[in-house]
Amino acid sequence: MRRGVLVAALAAGVATAAPAQAPRALSPRLAPLAARPDTSALVWVIAQPRADLDELAARVAAAGGRVRHLSRFVHAVSAVVPSGALAGLARLRDVRRVQAVGLYVRPSEPPPDDGRTGGRADGAAPGRAPAGGVAGGGAADTLYGAGTWAYRLLNVPAVHALGLRGTGVRIAILDAGFNTLHPLLAGATIVAQHDFVYDTPGSDSVVRDQPGEVQGEMAHGTATWSLIGANAPGTLYGVAPGARFLLAKTEFGPTETRVEEDHWVAAVEWAESLGVDIISSSLGYLTFDNGFSYTFAQLNGDFAVTTIAADSAASRGTLVVVSAGNSGPASRTIGTPADADSAVAVGAIDSLGVLTGFSSRGPTGDGRIKPEVIAPGRAVTVAARDVGTTVGSGTSFAAPLVAGLAALVQGARLGRPAVNLRRGLLAASNRRTSPSDSLGWGIPDALKLLAFPTGLV
Repeated sequence: MRRGVLVAALAAGVATAAPAQAPRALSPRLAPLAARPDTSALVWVIAQPRADLDELAARVAAAGGRVRHLSRFVHAVSAVVPSGALAGLARLRDVRRVQAVGLYVRPSEPPPDDGRTGGRADGAAPGRAPAGGVAGGGAADTLYGAGTWAYRLLNVPAVHALGLRGTGVRIAILDAGFNTLHPLLAGATIVAQHDFVYDTPGSDSVVRDQPGEVQGEMAHGTATWSLIGANAPGTLYGVAPGARFLLAKTEFGPTETRVEEDHWVAAVEWAESLGVDIISSSLGYLTFDNGFSYTFAQLNGDFAVTTIAADSAASRGTLVVVSAGNSGPASRTIGTPADADSAVAVGAIDSLGVLTGFSSRGPTGDGRIKPEVIAPGRAVTVAARDVGTTVGSGTSFAAPLVAGLAALVQGARLGRPAVNLRRGLLAASNRRTSPSDSLGWGIPDALKLLAFPTGLV
């Protein structure tokens, strides 16, 4: 099993000024490494528009690089490259830019989990429901259990009453791992699973916590998945339990490095290759352990690799639903890939329909309204890591509810591009005539979306 630790692209104190002889295509953050023979850099080698990626990958390998992924969406190769080969690769005619993903260091034990949530957009671990009460207020339901209020706010019961369950829809969920043996998810149909974090033979198709891996990682993904796929009437019932799931483990919680963007892009392309209709991801990327942070201007829908991948998936007909993030209440707190032009970023509300303080706000760097919609994200009932239920707060839990709602409608229109539902979601929301950078277009109504799945034209 790969035990290497991927750390900050450049440590604090390393000069960022590029040597005079460094090629323009080499990122200034990588230029100081070009003269060092003792290390390797994890980089994106971004190709010119007409370049052949297979040929570029061969050139990277010939330079001593270990190719990780070929991204048709970003039109790039990610690879671990000897630092001495960086300048040469940047001078290739077919290379537009070489930029850092991370620095590869000697294998060591993963750092202990210090309780952070990494790139997860929720910013809060699932907690426990108050003793003797129902999370979020209101009475428990014979179908939805303690979490019934969340489904009612989205008018999901009205669509369930018509017999729709998202049957046949393929939903990919990108997260930090999933307990595929959870009793509340026993009836879920899994068509594929892939571990992009510990991607070695024998473990790459298992997304549960495995021996030798950091434990507890699957808690967050299990919780988000359960909001769509759980099928335990009276305890926890997902929005679209009839859907077919593709589960991708892309996140390593104890650290926050840019290699997770690499995993995320690879997972999106993997899901696309398997005919996914909807992607749900409660992960966001903005600030990293090495101090790097995307600037507000870069959150323009065209810069971050995860953002480009999200838009590329949408251009192929996939509806991409992502959490807005938990950096509110200030404005300009949306991260990536929530800034993607064609994605649906989801903010969080409480049981009264009031926007939570933590929910990230727009606008994007180029002035677009974000988030698109809002959904329940405080004290939402979800599956606990191993058995039973718990409650969780964060936009992490708002996003899968909206993805599941879209799957309900997509199940009635299979064969048509799911991305068209983005317009319908906005038109079916309660603030569609007066959207804002805190509430977006408002709370979507499942029955209205079913009636007008692509909006009023």
